[in-house]
Parts: sequence; structure tokens; C-alpha cells
Amino acid sequence: MDYLPFLIATILLIGLAVWRGKAMASFSPGGQTAPQPYVKRDYLFTKAERSFYEVLNRAAPNDLKLFAKVRIADLVTVREGFGRRRFLENKLKCRHLDFVLCASDTLAPMLAIQLEERSQIGEVTGKRDRFVSEVLASVGLPVLRIPIQYAYTASELRRMILDEMETHQALRTAAQLPKHNPEVYIHGNVNNAKSAVPSG
Repeated sequence: MDYLPFLIATILLIGLAVWRGKAMASFSPGGQTAPQPYVKRDYLFTKAERSFYEVLNRAAPNDLKLFAKVRIADLVTVREGFGRRRFLENKLKCRHLDFVLCASDTLAPMLAIQLEERSQIGEVTGKRDRFVSEVLASVGLPVLRIPIQYAYTASELRRMILDEMETHQALRTAAQLPKHNPEVYIHGNVNNAKSAVPSG
């Protein structure tokens, strides 16, 4: 009786079993055969981010939902037919916002919130930050920059959120008004500007 085919098949099966065992060991926590390049982070937020998130979640108006670590590419896209579309889309990748408040009913983004060092408030630092600010300004999404600090109060954060959104809405309204009387706009009185615009 010729045992050679049986012997070859047995050797192949044993070899396959050994190979599968090694492959599975590389994914098992206790049997890694080689160092893996990835490790799970212990926390989603830093301590400062976690502290701010808890208060911000209470401070957000009831008609807004809070999201954290949102990719800008999930909020902004490139116009159809615009040149260098792939290049512009790639520039959006790997950039995110700390927090975003969205309308509860539609989840439309309403306000971006960035935690920053106090020394950075009021200025745009670096080419990356400048790009993000320009993109958000171009699509009309306001950004509230808040300094990192030891503690936050929900009432103060709510006031800052509402003030930023009201200011943004006022600026948009003013920008849409016909500028028949430039002097009114120079003084920045939007209410007077409305009454100063001739009817018709």
C-alpha cells in the first residue's frame, strides 16, 4: 500500500495548523510573537478635556447636542466641480475640532469650540491653525476659543456660547443688508442700519 500521498497530506495539514497557530498568537494578548505597533489609549480625553467636557455638557442649550473630537472633514467638504478637489480634501484630513455643538433636530453644526492655552487666545498660531480658521470662516461656522483653566462653571460657559452665536448671527445679518449708508455700518449699529435702509 502506498503511504506517500497520505504522508504528504499529513505533513501539509500539520504545517497549516502550525502556521495558523502562529498567526493567531500574534493577535492574542498573551501569545504575541512580535511587538505590535499599536496600543489602546487609557482615556479618550486628557484631564483638562474631561473636566471641560463634563461642564460643557451641562452648559449646552437644550436645543443643541454636544460632540467631541470631530473631524473637520465630517463638517466641511469641497464643492463639486472645484479644481484640485482631491488635494483640497486631503488638506482637511487629520484635522479635528475639540468640540462641536449641533442642532438637536438636524445635527447641523452650529458652533465649534476649541480649548487652548491662555497665551494663544485671540491669535492664530502656526500654519495648521491658520488653515483651520480660514476654512471654518469660509463656510460660516463660528469658533469659540476657550482658555484651559483649573475649573469651569456651566453658567459662564452657557453665556459664552450664546454670546458667540448671537454675535455670529448679527454679523451675518449685517452682511446681508444693502449698504446704502456706509456711515451707519462704520459705527456698527445694526439696528440703526436696518432703519436707515430705504424701503423699495
